Amino acid sequence: MIGLSELAAGLAGYLTAETGVAAFAGRVENPVYPCCLVEAAGKTRAGTRQLERSVTVTLVCYGSRRREREEGLQLLDRMEAAVAGGFTVGGRRFCPKEIESCINGKELPQIRFTLEFYDVPYGRTEARPENDTEVMGSLALRWDTEKEE
Repeated sequence: MIGLSELAAGLAGYLTAETGVAAFAGRVENPVYPCCLVEAAGKTRAGTRQLERSVTVTLVCYGSRRREREEGLQLLDRMEAAVAGGFTVGGRRFCPKEIESCINGKELPQIRFTLEFYDVPYGRTEARPENDTEVMGSLALRWDTEKEE
């Protein structure tokens, strides 16, 4: 299962490589400007062996130390263009369902989008529990044909 921190860190790495602007997962003590902060929060619906996941990703754009709105809007456009076509994190391809751009309460431009995907409780880095095995029984096929008279 891909964790929220892994998803945010992978997306931050992708955005940095794609746009040339520093992107960070979570909070940073001494940021370089311009930069983008990536935050992820999600909802998981369990009940079967697959988990239905809905993750909301927020990109907060800091254009300069003074946080001038015009510089932030230009950065917002670059980040939106980078995520619009989808991205790969951890060997999986993600495509945003809906992208929303807005100005938050602190006058900072931000992008919010939702990722919807299916996952399993154990993934490539986690071991599958020993008692969670299913053995398929034998399967036999027989051709049954009718003879014409």
